[in-house]
Amino acid sequence: MALLIRPRLRGVAAAALFSLLAHLPQPAKAGPVLSASLGVGGQVAPDVHYQATNLLLAAGYGFAGIVRPELGMVGTLEQVRGGNVLNVGWELRPMVVLSAPLVPLYARLVFAAVDPFSRANRAWAYGGSLGVGFSFLGLGFFAEGGVLPRSVNHQMAWVTEGRLGASIGL
Repeated sequence: MALLIRPRLRGVAAAALFSLLAHLPQPAKAGPVLSASLGVGGQVAPDVHYQATNLLLAAGYGFAGIVRPELGMVGTLEQVRGGNVLNVGWELRPMVVLSAPLVPLYARLVFAAVDPFSRANRAWAYGGSLGVGFSFLGLGFFAEGGVLPRSVNHQMAWVTEGRLGASIGL
């Protein structure tokens, strides 16, 4: 009977060890990083409304795992009917990610040009987010929440945003 239990325990112990090693924070590295994430948010002041889901694609370069400047492009599909995109909202986001090696928490500073290709609708946003991330089999996964206030028609609009994504170091 003891022989039947022992192989099962070995398998459980091996799986637990693999899981532990795969989820440990990776040591600090320098180099290029690509990331993609989905975000949802809402304006909380001066009035309250939800914003459409958006996709952020970003490229950056990490310096020793502590500072990572990034440039991201956000596309928001605000209205889609019958497969035709009627209005796409664009944002260009220069960002800086600050993190401590071997700690899964980070801060992201964001400056955004909202609708940067339109003279009439262009707005500026700035803010930041706090997030948590981990690595698994060479891929990084993260979740963050932040605030991106912006000036709309000379009035401050307070926008909150949550984001889930993945990244890979090259």
